[in-house]
Amino acid sequence: MQYNFKKYFLVFVLFLVFGINFDLIASENSVGYRNMVMYDSVRFRKLSVIVWYPGDTKKKSNQVNSSVFKGFKGIEKIPISKRSKKYPLLLLSHGSGGNNLNLAWLAEYFVKRGYIAASVNHPNNTTGQDSVFGVIRVWHRANDFRFILDNLLKKSTFKSRIDKKRIFAVGHSMGGSSVLLLKGAKLSFKKFQNPLDPDCKSQDPFFYEKCSDIKKVNFKKFDPKIVETSYRDERIKAVVALDPGYGRSLNFQSFNSLKNYFILIADNKKVGLRIGSHLFLQLPKNHISIVDGSDHFSFLPICTERGIRANIPICIDKNRQKIHKSVEKRVFEFFDSLQ
Repeated sequence: MQYNFKKYFLVFVLFLVFGINFDLIASENSVGYRNMVMYDSVRFRKLSVIVWYPGDTKKKSNQVNSSVFKGFKGIEKIPISKRSKKYPLLLLSHGSGGNNLNLAWLAEYFVKRGYIAASVNHPNNTTGQDSVFGVIRVWHRANDFRFILDNLLKKSTFKSRIDKKRIFAVGHSMGGSSVLLLKGAKLSFKKFQNPLDPDCKSQDPFFYEKCSDIKKVNFKKFDPKIVETSYRDERIKAVVALDPGYGRSLNFQSFNSLKNYFILIADNKKVGLRIGSHLFLQLPKNHISIVDGSDHFSFLPICTERGIRANIPICIDKNRQKIHKSVEKRVFEFFDSLQ
């Protein structure tokens, strides 16, 4: 066997001079993705799902963006990688009024490290289709994932490639509450209230308008059995909630029996947008941590130039990329420690 000594000498020099981590580069996968539509005929919910997965291809990746946010780099409908027979699955839940691309930055990171990831537009609480009761009925979101998981494991092209023993979930804001419900947290009917802010004190006009509409709702007219029931899915091994909403309505006693969950809280100084901060005083410190320098919107994607020029509240923080890198590492290491 003959070796190309010039080639390996160049690699060695690059490693010394630039500190390039070739092990990481070699381990990263191409990012494939597929858009899917699943229809829950029992609950009459049309679920738009995007699935990202490790791919085998030499094709160049395309950048997929929205008008305001940068999305991800991937290639549609390429073959799934044969590096592993099965891959762990990561379920992703967007915040109120968001969409299935809001956590694409996290999906891309995980897929490059050998995960399949899936995200859904939660009907009546997604971009272009948002309603007051869609915000309030967070249990519909948990049931969306139960339905999607059934489909992915039994009917989809990925059914034989998912490791059923390693299924995880991450959610932001209302999505954070959704994944906590999936792990076994419960709502308290006695404390059931506006998930945004009971007093609607925010200076953000968009937040204030939505909050004010929800404030008009009589929460005591909901069925206590539906509010307080368990939406736990035993197939979910662990979850991470990013600055979760609905914290004031949670039954904290239900967390006593919970394992394998972690909550990252925004370090936010804005009145009315400290969505998850009060949880820090209620839950064990080994399950919750503050992300320094972040606000509630720091967990959204990096904004495009158009979004930055618009100077909208969801794009005004300046260290989002740094925060993303910190969150990616912490979430990945938490799940990896459980495998």
